[in-house]
Amino acid sequence: MTIGEYVLPRMLGPFARQYPDISIVMKVMNTTQIMDDILKHQLNFGLIEAPVHHPDMIVEPIMQDELKLVVPAGHALADRGAVELEDVLNYAFVLREKGSGTRQVMEDQLQKRNIDPQDMNVVMELGSTGAVKSAVEAGVGITMLSPSSVQHELALGLVHIVDIRGLEFKRQFYAIHLKSSLLPLSAVAFLNYLRQHEQTTSEGQAE
Repeated sequence: MTIGEYVLPRMLGPFARQYPDISIVMKVMNTTQIMDDILKHQLNFGLIEAPVHHPDMIVEPIMQDELKLVVPAGHALADRGAVELEDVLNYAFVLREKGSGTRQVMEDQLQKRNIDPQDMNVVMELGSTGAVKSAVEAGVGITMLSPSSVQHELALGLVHIVDIRGLEFKRQFYAIHLKSSLLPLSAVAFLNYLRQHEQTTSEGQAE
């Protein structure tokens, strides 16, 4: 959902200007639905937020994303550039539902720090990123989200991003398509565009 709702839409405009003769039809679905449509030859390829294992699929790491701590304007942590993880866990959290890719990335990193996610003060679980953002803006709690999903709210000063010292919540996005089918040139062009975007972003961060 993060890819389809927040990451790709901002990349489609530049791609359309570079390849004006290619038309894109995009569906935003969960991973199971994407795989089913690819197997039925209704989609050329899919972009998903967690690796899958299927004998008929090619799975390729294509882009990276990182979750950040998002707090509402006026929050005690809002004006602090970086905080300790122990300080963060004292506050109420609004999170995506269990099983979501965003939630899983956060919980995996906490467990690596020997922190049980069950010990978090989760006051609300919601089924969409938009709902989580609205609850955070309203001051219900803080959350972990991709910065790409809160660009509008950041620009308006409704939320702030705060770094957690010594901790990164990185995740990999993947492209999947059938082993038995050659991708059309239009799909190859789009995947190459995504690969180049990731390479450019990585080089910029390295500099």
